[in-house]
Amino acid sequence: MRETPQTITQLQTIIDRSAKTAGPAIAMNFIGGGWKMSAEEFIAFWGEERMASISTVSKSGLVHAA
Repeated sequence: MRETPQTITQLQTIIDRSAKTAGPAIAMNFIGGGWKMSAEEFIAFWGEERMASISTVSKSGLVHAA
């Protein structure tokens, strides 16, 4: 893992904020049962080899993709 402590802290902040504001579909699939990945787990899982995408639609019909 080559990430700096600051990067890990920033990533953890994003994960925590996302978990608190997730809509029902995202919450059910990604933080179900009160569990969510830590920043260190996220970095270890994704490493340097994998890619993924996720998209959702808001109530107003706007598409969100990452």
